[in-house]
Amino acid sequence: IGPDPLVLRDIAHRVRTVMAANPQVVAPHLEWDERAPILYLAMEVERLLLLGLTPRDVAQQLQSQLEGRAVTQLRQDIRSVEVIARGA
Repeated sequence: IGPDPLVLRDIAHRVRTVMAANPQVVAPHLEWDERAPILYLAMEVERLLLLGLTPRDVAQQLQSQLEGRAVTQLRQDIRSVEVIARGA
């Protein structure tokens, strides 16, 4: 296919269009070369401690919500698939 990002992006859009035509595919999207929002979080450590939380607790929860976390596995015969839970 080649290293040209414009060509790759064009191909990706065409593939997404084909996938979107399939009724079994839900909301296909492209992640490559799309700008992602950035979140800067300022935590008040004293307030967190009053709630029994640490900045690390908050960071782990945010990471789980945004990136997902394996919560279980589905197994059938010799195959297994991890189930990833994340925020919507």
